[in-house]
Amino acid sequence: MTAGHLSCFETIQRLDLYLDRALGEDERRQVEQHLEECVHCAQIYAFEGKVLIEVREKLQRVDVPPMLRLQVLNLLARERGG
Repeated sequence: MTAGHLSCFETIQRLDLYLDRALGEDERRQVEQHLEECVHCAQIYAFEGKVLIEVREKLQRVDVPPMLRLQVLNLLARERGG
């Protein structure tokens, strides 16, 4: 990889982190630059983004039984030491 330029392979490897906004500033800019220049990777990014949006929408519609929610919260509290 040359400084500041990502290959298609390197860009695709970072798409999940990019979509989750989990990249550092430099890597984020590199991915954005590549997506602006590469139609193929931009299409993959668009598809992955749509899938992520659909999954998030479906997850928001799931009703969690109150007892299950309480059990999960209790387990999390125990793991955190509280």
